Amino acid sequence: MTFDDIAAGYATALVAGLGLPGTGVQLLQPAPVPADDLALWRLLDRLPSATLYRDPGAPADSLSGTYRRILASLEIPAEDRFTAAVGRRIADEFARFLASRPGRPPSATAYPALFRNWALLHHPAVAGRGTTALAGMILEPLGAATIALLPYLDTTAEPPRPGRAPDWDDTVDDVTAALKAAPSREFTVDSDTIVTDTAGELGEPAGLWGLSDPETEQARRFAAAEFRLRVSAGHVLLRRPVPGPWFSSAVLGIAHATPDGPPWSPEGPLDWTTAFGILRYVTNALIVVDSLEVTVESAGPYGEEDQQIILANLGHGLWPLYLPGADCSFTPDGAMTVHLATAPGTPVVLGVVALTIDAYLGRRPPAVSAG
Repeated sequence: MTFDDIAAGYATALVAGLGLPGTGVQLLQPAPVPADDLALWRLLDRLPSATLYRDPGAPADSLSGTYRRILASLEIPAEDRFTAAVGRRIADEFARFLASRPGRPPSATAYPALFRNWALLHHPAVAGRGTTALAGMILEPLGAATIALLPYLDTTAEPPRPGRAPDWDDTVDDVTAALKAAPSREFTVDSDTIVTDTAGELGEPAGLWGLSDPETEQARRFAAAEFRLRVSAGHVLLRRPVPGPWFSSAVLGIAHATPDGPPWSPEGPLDWTTAFGILRYVTNALIVVDSLEVTVESAGPYGEEDQQIILANLGHGLWPLYLPGADCSFTPDGAMTVHLATAPGTPVVLGVVALTIDAYLGRRPPAVSAG
């Protein structure tokens, strides 16, 4: 048995032991502990892949960035109506005002009234025509989607326009509160009961410690030895946050349903094949736990040099979660015990549940013409 076999078997045991969906689970290594709302939203924004494991710090495309590029690739009849009515300088100034408002951004339907009240104070000469332009745009789904992006950071603009980070309807406090009512779970797996067969691509799981290769001498020794893993979680939560006002699944569905021709613009930065080659999967849910206790016992034996190497890398975290704070000890005959416990009320994101874009939008893949 190899360490990759153990990684596959651990994932199978985790899905069954925590009562998770049988498909779409992608485990994060190391398991992140979001420090604030922005960290949580960045985690949701990263596009997952089809692999079983993913490093949450590895480069990845984002849902928000890809969505904005898709909108920029569509022919939107009302897209320039507001800017044409008030001018680029005032349009950008209004966008900065929206970004600075406290609380969550409103829906696009509130923007005509917001602009009118703001413009009457700052630019009364354009208050009427700007309000009319925005009111006309919100009647068209693609135009309304464009308006909804106004308060948000736009890295595609020249120069980039500052603004809010893409948000979701959940905060860290929301997740922490929901965890309190979630059920507890526990499971045990060992070298005799582990099931190493797994469907799909494994990805690149780490080795015995974080950022290490699964082919190190210590990882091979672990894989060849008898081991026992016990995992208990005080609360296990499958949480499905929804993107904020910046996102419209209806507009994305319009773009997805028509691979050829309108609303796709021949001059846009993306075509259908490129866009949905990037946007193949979307994070639909987070797998969150707290009060986690993990104990790993490995018969080894680990010699003195092995022990020194493992202890020297303890700061990178040890299998299976690679979180800091684990205790690692060895018996005189070289057996190893690793113990990790996380605090109650501290959400740990073990992974995500990914959906294909077709499933996320609730539709079958459209037929794409050849050529």
